[in-house]
Amino acid sequence: MSFTLPKVYPITDTRLSGQSHAEQVRRLIAGGATLIQLREKVMSPRAFYKDAAEAVAIGRAAGVTVLINDRVDIAIATGADGVHLGQDDMPVDAARR
Repeated sequence: MSFTLPKVYPITDTRLSGQSHAEQVRRLIAGGATLIQLREKVMSPRAFYKDAAEAVAIGRAAGVTVLINDRVDIAIATGADGVHLGQDDMPVDAARR
């Protein structure tokens, strides 16, 4: 499988934008984004799951790759395309399992 990195890699944030992740994904897709990361640091897991599930569905319908920041559980539960893990997050080999 071949994957070309996009020129722009937008990351959503509800606190900065004042919009849901789903709305941000809609707007980013309209602007040409092909790879989007959902970043959430304050929502409850239940609220983030609901918003992320909608955002992932929007991305999937448009053929856009959607990643979840830090939250392997949310990525799996929503069927996201992947998860972004930082150096202080879960080890990559554990996330892959």
